[in-house]
Amino acid sequence: MDSKTAIRYTKRKIRRILRVGVTLCIILGPLFAKSTISAETLTETGILAPVQGPEDPAIIAVRDALLVDNFTSARAGIKVLFQKSQKSGQAEYWAGVLCLRTGASDDAIRYLRASQKLKDNAYTDEALALAYYSARQFKLFLALMSRANQRMPSNFAPYYYLGRYYVSVEVADFQRAEVLLSKAIQYDPTNARSIYYLALCQESAGGLEKAESSYKQVLNMPHASPHYLDLAELGLARVTMSTNRHAEAFIHAQKVEAALPQEVEAHTILARLYAERGDSQKAVSEWKVAKSLDPTNTSAYYNLYRLYLRAGDKTLADEAFKQYKAISKLYGTD
Repeated sequence: MDSKTAIRYTKRKIRRILRVGVTLCIILGPLFAKSTISAETLTETGILAPVQGPEDPAIIAVRDALLVDNFTSARAGIKVLFQKSQKSGQAEYWAGVLCLRTGASDDAIRYLRASQKLKDNAYTDEALALAYYSARQFKLFLALMSRANQRMPSNFAPYYYLGRYYVSVEVADFQRAEVLLSKAIQYDPTNARSIYYLALCQESAGGLEKAESSYKQVLNMPHASPHYLDLAELGLARVTMSTNRHAEAFIHAQKVEAALPQEVEAHTILARLYAERGDSQKAVSEWKVAKSLDPTNTSAYYNLYRLYLRAGDKTLADEAFKQYKAISKLYGTD
């Protein structure tokens, strides 16, 4: 595969990844789904202000409960904070964080706005920005996260979340995202999430060598979450396939398939690699799985058509081509 073809292929694949929601989970989970536990731990989000001096024991109890996602204890502690009737904004802030963690976006916005009026600070800006993001109010997200960025220019989190926004399918401005994510890594070089999304930006721009290095950096991080390790493995599968290192791509894709059986891209890569090897039966099997996981995947229908045609099964080939034409009219081609 030549370099221009590789770049076009990579951009198409990354846009498909974004469309199916893999990279959209900022704090609530894939595709803004209502969830009981967020994608990252509360510590990883970067929205908690550092402890400064002695704190109210009730606040400590709420913080400790939320750090381990003990929502029942957190609710009880927040109730105590409200009963104290202090106008510090603390009860509202922690209630907002709890709502953010449990997917109640509208309630999170209400509480965090109330906290902001009582005690305006950059960490409340961050939490409120994420609440707006989860409610798909992107302009308000940008305004609040940009303000947090200005108020905390050496904090990695605003750079990271703004970078994630520009990576998202709503924008897909990888060049801008790369600048922001590079800044996030500058202030927190141990953050695997920032490095993974930087690699995705590098890959989309055709910087496959840089992307490969970044994906490998994630894999070599001792404390990276399994989620980002698997995504980095998938990135390496794409990069090595784009650079015609099919044996390496096969190993990476198999690892992803075992870890993330619902990941369409892993099955797509394996299907192409099996076809390259001349193993049509396994290629058909992988394309069928890809089609079942993503019925809008026009590549799956078209490649099934070609494989059935090559095998001399005109009935199945005609049916696959008919489905390909129908899906293409609705969703376009990959």
